Amino acid sequence: MNFFFNFFFILFFVVSYHSFCQPNFLSKNKKANKLYYEGVSFSKIGEFELALDKYNKSIKSDPNFALPYINLGEIYKKRGNYSKAISVFRNVLNNKLNYDLDKLNYMIGELYFFSGEYLNSKTYLNKVKNPILIDRRDKFLDNINFSIKTLNDSILAVPQLIESLDVFFLKYFPYYNEKDQTLYFTAREGTSLYDDENLYYVKRISKKNNWGEIMKVSKTINSENNEGSISFSSDKNTMVFSFCTSSFKGQSCDLYFSKKNNGIWGIPKKLNDNINSEYWESHPSLSSDGNYLFFSSNRPGGYGGKDIWMSRKKGKDWGIAKNLGDSVNTMYNEIAPFLHNNMIDFYFSSNGRKSFGGYDIYHGLFNKNLIKDISNFGYPINNHFNQSSMNVSRDGKLVFYTNEEYVDEKVKSSQIYFANLENSILSDDLFYFSGKVLDKKTEKLIPWNIEIKNLSNDKIDKFNSVDQNEEFYFLLNKEIKYEIYIKSEGYNYNVFLFEEKTSQYQNIYLDPVAFGLKLEVKNIYFDLDDDQLYDDSKGQLDILANWLKSNPSVRLEISGHTDDSGTEQYNMDLSRRRAFNVYKYLTEKYDRGAEQITYIAYGNKRPIYTGADEERKKENRRIEFKIISQ
Repeated sequence: MNFFFNFFFILFFVVSYHSFCQPNFLSKNKKANKLYYEGVSFSKIGEFELALDKYNKSIKSDPNFALPYINLGEIYKKRGNYSKAISVFRNVLNNKLNYDLDKLNYMIGELYFFSGEYLNSKTYLNKVKNPILIDRRDKFLDNINFSIKTLNDSILAVPQLIESLDVFFLKYFPYYNEKDQTLYFTAREGTSLYDDENLYYVKRISKKNNWGEIMKVSKTINSENNEGSISFSSDKNTMVFSFCTSSFKGQSCDLYFSKKNNGIWGIPKKLNDNINSEYWESHPSLSSDGNYLFFSSNRPGGYGGKDIWMSRKKGKDWGIAKNLGDSVNTMYNEIAPFLHNNMIDFYFSSNGRKSFGGYDIYHGLFNKNLIKDISNFGYPINNHFNQSSMNVSRDGKLVFYTNEEYVDEKVKSSQIYFANLENSILSDDLFYFSGKVLDKKTEKLIPWNIEIKNLSNDKIDKFNSVDQNEEFYFLLNKEIKYEIYIKSEGYNYNVFLFEEKTSQYQNIYLDPVAFGLKLEVKNIYFDLDDDQLYDDSKGQLDILANWLKSNPSVRLEISGHTDDSGTEQYNMDLSRRRAFNVYKYLTEKYDRGAEQITYIAYGNKRPIYTGADEERKKENRRIEFKIISQ
């Protein structure tokens, strides 16, 4: 499961062209060449201490022999000792030893970038002219220019290390439960891939960096195998986590879940085959509504090494996982997804995008089946080390994240940091509207057509369900006034005008078209003693006209009503004029309207409100629409 700590694997040392393919770089000293080749043999099988000894002896035999210096630097680079690698490579460059200058400048520039010394990196990379290296050089220069510019746009945060977790050398994937101020995390009980990895939690004692005793999550969850990267349902009674086993072939990880009953976690169960495969699955993130599960996997069908995938719940189980596509995934690795409780802000880690170096945290907006508007989260959370996972509090003012870095020549360290932010980082200008469309009588899901009209510019976006079981999900802007028109063939329709622009999930019930069905057409009201339509009313009638076009067999009766302010005859005449004006508007909008529509007047004979409140009496000044045949 723990992708980052692959230095525990025996890796073949990649011997580049300087090792064998460039005889012109070899020494005239046969002993130096022999020792150098012995070092290369040790490097290839991962015996780096023995390789270092051979390279140093080769250099002692011929201090002007460049190749052992280069391979020394490569080993230091692999171990994360960038400053020592830079020193070795610069020694070759400054002493004008026999080696490729373009490659030397490239390697030094690369190492300065990984060290966060962007200006030094740029200086050396700009000296590279070899066409073979230009593409890679330009990618580094893009990242350098991005980093220098973005450093000036940093967020106001002072990251703090949670030092009390240092009883573990490797700890990662924080998940913070604000309700009981508990931090969950994954930790390895050693530094080897084969050491036990478990889930832990620790209570926050105060808003300062004070934490209680570290505890294991549960004996039921933790085992002799490896458990990690935890996520919870919004009520914290369902846990999803990764379960990994190790062998000589490496690690195999799958996703499991457990439910809490009377405060006790139940025996974990493996998620279905729509989630798990024969490949690696880890880093789950369960949405707050319980309907979406995001995770990282290296299964086929992706864009790179590890990709982010998403599954939607189908009934009580999970549907087929879908790749989030190239808006998120690159040819490299995307890991550690996290969808915030607001169901909008989405975070993940990647080493395939413009970054400060290594893995950075990125932010995007979740919108149904895709993530849009992706951007680097920024400095100082991101830096030239690896930032491999993030968790954000409900109010967006507290973040937890993993920072991974080399601490000596051999071993990496993984630390958990937190930062209190002055302002919320959440997308407070957005809200989502999601739900299902159902038959009002049977309560079964039905297919839908939805139109979203931006009332500020009259732009209309149209959406159709792929199948009758599909839910809808729309990300909307709080600054914009919308009109949402929901319909389904053979049913009436519904229109939403949001008064309160907060994220919401709704079941939308539509009535089957039938004799006697009254259509709810909102905002068809009149001023006292007036028969003229409001502009808002005309907008609603436009929607009705479109619905009639798509239901040509329907015959509709328009009925006019008044309050009891005038005489019976006057009210009858007023209600007739009101009904006629609606009829006239619809038939002018729709050329077959006269065939489908009739109108009738009821005066004040059918009031909705019968009390004395003058304000409420206006409810009686209305138009109603009823299906009289189909």
